[in-house]
Amino acid sequence: TDFDPEFFIGGFSAVFWGSLAFTIIFGLSFSTLLTLIMVPAMYWMIESAKNRFGKKEKKVAVYANGSNGNGKHVEEEVEV
Repeated sequence: TDFDPEFFIGGFSAVFWGSLAFTIIFGLSFSTLLTLIMVPAMYWMIESAKNRFGKKEKKVAVYANGSNGNGKHVEEEVEV
């Protein structure tokens, strides 16, 4: 008999599943990096550029004065 020592664990499709697993793992890692780091950084850069080169908006602070005696909440807006 002729003994053939070459065999594949998982059959002939094991090569396909290995590359597919690598692609999925890399894709999930890259999308997580984009979502958690790059998108907030880009929002911060755009807002910084708007504040530096754009119109200056009036900032309004809202202070709570407590209640006005009848149980309703009263707020006061003050320009900063």
